[in-house]
Amino acid sequence: MRGPEMNTFLWQISTLLRGGMFPVAYVYPRGMRETRDLLRRRMHLVHIRAGTLAHIQNTNSQYNLPPFSKKICHARNRQDIAERFTDESLRKNIELDLNLIDHYDPLITQLELFLVEHAKIDDAFAFHLLRSVPGIGKVLALVLLYEIHTHRLVHSPLLASVRHLAYSVGPLRSGNDELQEPVAIYCITSRFPGGSFQRSIIGIGFI
Repeated sequence: MRGPEMNTFLWQISTLLRGGMFPVAYVYPRGMRETRDLLRRRMHLVHIRAGTLAHIQNTNSQYNLPPFSKKICHARNRQDIAERFTDESLRKNIELDLNLIDHYDPLITQLELFLVEHAKIDDAFAFHLLRSVPGIGKVLALVLLYEIHTHRLVHSPLLASVRHLAYSVGPLRSGNDELQEPVAIYCITSRFPGGSFQRSIIGIGFI
């Protein structure tokens, strides 16, 4: 990078810092880090379970078998799945997947109950306040509570420094009217199979 380009770059960075638009690093407060790490461990277990279910679906499609009539993520819909595979080795492969799922289901359920109990101890008011928002369930409330933490909601750039959150400031359009006051818009970006993305607004606040 040349001298004039470096000066322009430094001016842009300083402008972002001066205006409070540059997401800064955030030190998570002590006392809740262990529960947050356990919540992240739950996400790892859920990913393994989802991958196992996807393997059953892909194997069923690979051998041109009829699609499942119901969602196999529910235990009641996984009865007699292995019997549709005639090959012995293939049936054993599916049985292995089913045994793994049956083992992970109670572990994840017990882990979620443990996390909810600790959330009610760490910050019961914030947890129940999050649960009162339509569309926010038990798990999403835990994620918002432990990954964002309530102390970060008072400062927009701090909130934007969380992973998977996008922060923008500008006028908010509503129908044909436009609110001129600057607003902060907080979004969660979700990635779906195939590389597609969907951004969901989780909060809008006036600055």
